[in-house]
Amino acid sequence: MPPLELAGLVVRTTRLNQGLTQQRAARLAGVSRKQWALLESGENVSVVFLQKVMRSLGLTQCPIAEQIEATSSVRGVNVDELLRLCGELALLLQRFERLAFEAALPPSERSGDAAAIDSYLRDPDALPSDAIARVRGVLRRTASDSAPAPPEPAPTPKREAARRKRRA
Repeated sequence: MPPLELAGLVVRTTRLNQGLTQQRAARLAGVSRKQWALLESGENVSVVFLQKVMRSLGLTQCPIAEQIEATSSVRGVNVDELLRLCGELALLLQRFERLAFEAALPPSERSGDAAAIDSYLRDPDALPSDAIARVRGVLRRTASDSAPAPPEPAPTPKREAARRKRRA
């Protein structure tokens, strides 16, 4: 039995499932097609070569032999996506700073929105829908013109039950 027969089978199956030819897959991985073919036929390849193949196919695990497995948890970082997320986090922090500032004001200086924020912080499930709308309005007003509104939280069973109870 060739030393990497199991690994070759996994690589071939994954490549075919992704609709790639050996030539295209090798080009995407930055390796030679001949070496790729050797791996798929179970021939010996270097660990660095196997790592390149695994990364290009999106494999985090690849069996080498019966009780031996290559693993790779390191993924490439999409810098543009990371910067976009950092920008969104910065905008959210600014919004929360403004909300915290308004909530810290004495009651005589607060708008009606601060009371809704206080209620929300104490018990989010008990907040009436008009107060939720006021909190969302504050978020929209405090956001910069280019910032998107934060996504609405997914309804939880507890929150849905509380809303049904209030409506009844």
